[in-house]
Amino acid sequence: MKRIAYLLVIFVLLFVPNFSGQAQGGVTAVDSLVIDFWPDYDRTAVLVLMTGTLPTGTATPATVTLPLPDNAEVNAVAYMDATNGLMNAEHEQNGNQLVLTTPNLDFRVEYYIPYEANGSQRSFTFSWTSSMSVNQLEAKVQQPRAASGMVIEPTPIEQTTASDGFTYYLLPNQIIPAGQPFTVNVNYTMSSDALSVNSGSGTIDLQPSSPVSTSSNATKGINWPVVAGAAGGILVIAALAFLYLGNQSKPRVRKPNPTRPAKPNQQKSAGSRFCHNCGDRVEAGDRFCRNCGTPVKGK
Repeated sequence: MKRIAYLLVIFVLLFVPNFSGQAQGGVTAVDSLVIDFWPDYDRTAVLVLMTGTLPTGTATPATVTLPLPDNAEVNAVAYMDATNGLMNAEHEQNGNQLVLTTPNLDFRVEYYIPYEANGSQRSFTFSWTSSMSVNQLEAKVQQPRAASGMVIEPTPIEQTTASDGFTYYLLPNQIIPAGQPFTVNVNYTMSSDALSVNSGSGTIDLQPSSPVSTSSNATKGINWPVVAGAAGGILVIAALAFLYLGNQSKPRVRKPNPTRPAKPNQQKSAGSRFCHNCGDRVEAGDRFCRNCGTPVKGK
């Protein structure tokens, strides 16, 4: 019984996953993160759009903590459903930290940051340091319709004109370890104060759609290795318990007391007496056994 108990304790300590630690710690890594910068889009500010994907196997609902730049104004916090629709995500802002809960692996955060204006010159610096690591970070800068002379650091690797008519500058992909800052500097000249969405492009709805309860987990967010480990642990514990209960239920069979067989020449006959201790024949008139000296019982 003690051996089985020791095995159970060792198994629980070594092999059963620590679900509480995982839930309290939150997400520590992002598989991919795309950051779009849209200056002078629909406000005299920079619209920052962050679209992230958590690693496959991340347990959901997942808690994601994102740093916010100074004076950031949050516009939308969402996750993507199975049809890539944007759904409101539960979130709270604690100073320069945005904590969101997503029932899926994909999420979106949008906020505005101010820029510096000096006459027709515009400039801003985006510096972002996260406690999460990012396996692949992609950044793009949209050129305002009234802008020219875009100067961006780090140097873009590509400049393209998309189907929406905007010019985009693609920055080099990077791997960002936790605690390492990611910085982008942008300078440009505006020919007028016109915003991009007021020049005939039409507005784009950046708001998430109706909220959905986060009580149901997305199937692709289930942590299957953890589930498999837990199931295996339950089966092992059940098997050990079965063996223990089986051993407990078996009745103990008492062994019969050994009997001393009578000697061949001492088979009982009518009127014969024998020593109750050694079984030797007792003669008439004997008070003690002549073999072992035990007092003779009876007459």
